[in-house]
Amino acid sequence: MKRAFVLEDAKYRTDWFREELGGFIEFSFHDNVISAEDSFDPPYDLILLDHDLGSIGPMTSDFNSGTTFVLWLVKKFPSVSDTPVIIHSHNTPAAERMEMFLVRAGFTDVTVITFGQMMGEWERGTFPILGRYRFDGPETEDGENPGDTSEGSSHP
Repeated sequence: MKRAFVLEDAKYRTDWFREELGGFIEFSFHDNVISAEDSFDPPYDLILLDHDLGSIGPMTSDFNSGTTFVLWLVKKFPSVSDTPVIIHSHNTPAAERMEMFLVRAGFTDVTVITFGQMMGEWERGTFPILGRYRFDGPETEDGENPGDTSEGSSHP
């Protein structure tokens, strides 16, 4: 089973991830930066990040944000720079800033897309990163997904 790390504080979004991908991906969900940093345990096959997180007690939203987590991630875990990262925030300037920090740190597979766009593309079957995880059965011993119809797959 694939593993995904998710920084997201909206329940309807975490529910969507569970409903759409839960049969294929083991999720590690976190709704704040402190929990995310304390629990980050690679390797992961996918990292999904929101930017605007609710505040926790006296913490301001500037501290408890996807940008704060990204700055920590690139400093503490440069070894995960080849893991696909999807930034799914509706806060475009903040999402682009997160992308910039990741790319400057050598992350090679970063996608910025709003959550709504991601849902729509998933429903149409046109979102290639998530499409890697949309298949009808378990991986075979050689790592192939028998029902995988994503780009690059040799299966129908």
